This record gives sequence, structure tokens and C-alpha cells, in this order.
Amino acid sequence: MRLERSARTVQEISDGLGFRDPTYFSHFFKKKTGFSPAAYRDFARKSEVSEGTLSSGYADWP
Repeated sequence: MRLERSARTVQEISDGLGFRDPTYFSHFFKKKTGFSPAAYRDFARKSEVSEGTLSSGYADWP
């Protein structure tokens, strides 16, 4: 969700999740999802916009 809806960088997100190395986070994420974090962010944002499901409500934010 942080990749989908946050403007934070992948490095900031990986730091916030406790990964010491953003490269390790990227490899871990790709292994679990099949996407790099940047590719996942692009894909998720395009999907939400095309489906009209991108919410701007504060209830969606962690």
C-alpha cells in the first residue's frame, strides 16, 4: 500500500519497514511479487486510475 499510495521513495519505504539496504528490499519485494518496487508502483497506480478506484479518503491511509 505504501508503494501504491505514497509519494515516498523506495529507499524511504524500505527504511521505514526496517530494511537496512534498499537493494535487499528491492530483491525481497521482487521475489515475493514478481515486480520491482518501481514497476509495482507504476502498475498499481495505472490500474487504480483506469478502474476508477483510486481513493482520496484519509481512511485509506495507514
